[in-house]
Amino acid sequence: MESYTTQRRLTHEFANHLEALSLMLQQNDVAGARGYLTSISKTIQMNSAILNTHNPLLDALLSKKYEEAARKGS
Repeated sequence: MESYTTQRRLTHEFANHLEALSLMLQQNDVAGARGYLTSISKTIQMNSAILNTHNPLLDALLSKKYEEAARKGS
């Protein structure tokens, strides 16, 4: 359930990021859009699933354990 909730939140955030980028480009703020894209790309990379076993439940579980180990320095 936690993974589902997280995925829904990320999907919502993704839609908001696309809207922000769209508005910047409509205003011809290409530099702002590039900067924003760079910042969200870093965030997305940090929050991406680490593994891809083709089993979403297993991917979520293993990715979470990997992140916990990385934070602890294991």
